[in-house]
Amino acid sequence: YIRELPNLLSRHGEFERRRRYGFAAAMYTAEQIHRRNPVDVWQMFQTTPGLRLKKEGGSVYAVSSRGAIVARQSASSACAMRVAVDGAFLIHPADIAQLPTPDEIYGIEVYAGPATIPLEYRRVDGSNCGIILVWTK
Repeated sequence: YIRELPNLLSRHGEFERRRRYGFAAAMYTAEQIHRRNPVDVWQMFQTTPGLRLKKEGGSVYAVSSRGAIVARQSASSACAMRVAVDGAFLIHPADIAQLPTPDEIYGIEVYAGPATIPLEYRRVDGSNCGIILVWTK
């Protein structure tokens, strides 16, 4: 008897592979997001190691917690993390208040610094403050 594996989209397969090996500072599955029941996805990051939330007006930015974050710094002058949804990077710095709704998300990966960022998402100029990868269902 051979059990068939569910047909995962390739992007979900890559998420699951990285989750299995524990490369990220934090990973959130759809089930974990559902259990925490945030109103907005960015609320999942309030206790995530390696990042801080920076609020400016109605926008929310994820910035690296490495080094001092001065309260007066804007998100663009702080070390803002890059953000991608389904592999496509958002305009930097990305307003994470605009991410898909919690029920639309398959999983989230947070890489807090350059050493752990998967090769395919690293910047060649070395200016990696970390990334957040969001995968939709």
